[in-house]
Amino acid sequence: MEYIDVFKKLFEAKFQQACLSVKELSSAGSNRKYFRLQNNSISVIGTYSNLVEENEAFFYVADKLKKTNVNVPEVYIVDVSKMFYIQEDVGDKSAYQLIKEDKTLDVLLFYKSIINDLIEIQINADKGFDYSKCYPKEKFDIDSIINDLDYFKYYFIKFFDIPFNETFLGYDFNSLAKYINSKEYYNYFMYRDFQTRNIHVFYDNKYYFDFQGARKGPLQYDLASLLFSARCSLNFKEREIILDYYIDNLSKYIDVKASDFKECYYHIVLLRVLQTFGAYGFRGLYERKSMFKEVIMPAMSNLQWIMDNTSVVSTFKELQSILNKILNEYKHIIIDKFMTNKKLTVTVNSFSFRRGIPYDKHGNGGGFVFDCRFLPNPGLDHNLKIFTGLDLEIQNYFNDKNIVKDFIVNCAKIVESSIKEYIVKNYENISFSFGCTGGRHRSVYCSEQIAKLLQEKYGKDINIELKHWEIQK
Repeated sequence: MEYIDVFKKLFEAKFQQACLSVKELSSAGSNRKYFRLQNNSISVIGTYSNLVEENEAFFYVADKLKKTNVNVPEVYIVDVSKMFYIQEDVGDKSAYQLIKEDKTLDVLLFYKSIINDLIEIQINADKGFDYSKCYPKEKFDIDSIINDLDYFKYYFIKFFDIPFNETFLGYDFNSLAKYINSKEYYNYFMYRDFQTRNIHVFYDNKYYFDFQGARKGPLQYDLASLLFSARCSLNFKEREIILDYYIDNLSKYIDVKASDFKECYYHIVLLRVLQTFGAYGFRGLYERKSMFKEVIMPAMSNLQWIMDNTSVVSTFKELQSILNKILNEYKHIIIDKFMTNKKLTVTVNSFSFRRGIPYDKHGNGGGFVFDCRFLPNPGLDHNLKIFTGLDLEIQNYFNDKNIVKDFIVNCAKIVESSIKEYIVKNYENISFSFGCTGGRHRSVYCSEQIAKLLQEKYGKDINIELKHWEIQK
């Protein structure tokens, strides 16, 4: 409700009209929340993120790109907190979806049009760009590269218990980072996450977004992100055609030595592929976002192509050994894990202590139990006794009481930290039960609030089972 109220006020402040509809949209792999806000004549997108510094970077980059004549959704209005903002609605059709669905589309030609836009973004946006406004860093430097590689180490190599020598791998990571960083003459505006799912096609125009991580960095990085995304629709021969097309057109803006550019490019392709493996491990296995099981096979194919068609990995002996293990003896283990990774089921109960703690059908002994009996009891009020925690009358009664708000906040901390650990440990079930004397008012209200918080935070990434034992008999 808090999100909806803020967005409605922003909508009315900007357009001087009432917002009649608020619909939450899929956030895919993002931690941001998106909503479509509409009335009979206006449709816009509301976005929420509590990362204020990242939001400020997004606002700056969006304004800069807009002034550089890049099609980006216009930011219409920002809440004073800088956590809520409304931007232009450019539909739901990503370039990735268009390529999949439109069988008449000349895909190679379409990618070339994206390349033309990319070069103009990289070269023109760099002019007069204040990189101090970027988040989390103004430059893609050695530390940034090592962070990406560590993502791969901690959330992929170690997750699957692949044996390796940590010291030697550290040497390889440092060597790769220093090589990429040494090519500073290729440093311009770096979009950071340039791929077809971050491009929308709306009335035949391409719109670019999800650039809040932009900074100064190598030109090859965005090209590698586009062509070696697991969702890239081109075969490897076509990717080489696009690489040559990019270099030819980039040469119209700056001096480019093709062989030197390509050597650096393939090193960055390796980096980008390893970083995506880390992201898939974290988002897909730790956070259990189901969308990532669709991309593990294409990611494996990308890695196999690098190993078979470039000599990049041969200079990094420990890394080469690890990648060979991933593509051979650990391949089926990795794929099976992504394909069978189950969602955590969270059971939230309300109950009466008179009848006892609810039976745990999963055999784990009942999980967490929270005692709500110290909270104010609306059941003692003759006018409220007939209602339950599902009714607005009881909700209004509790909404005004700080002791109840504090209790919910404290319970939520325990609930969320427990769920996080259960996900990391790959457990399948956890339960939280809220009890009061009669099981109809306080316990129902508290369990509803916790279930709502979990739905807002985790969405479809967990299964939530909500049971009111004294009401749903």
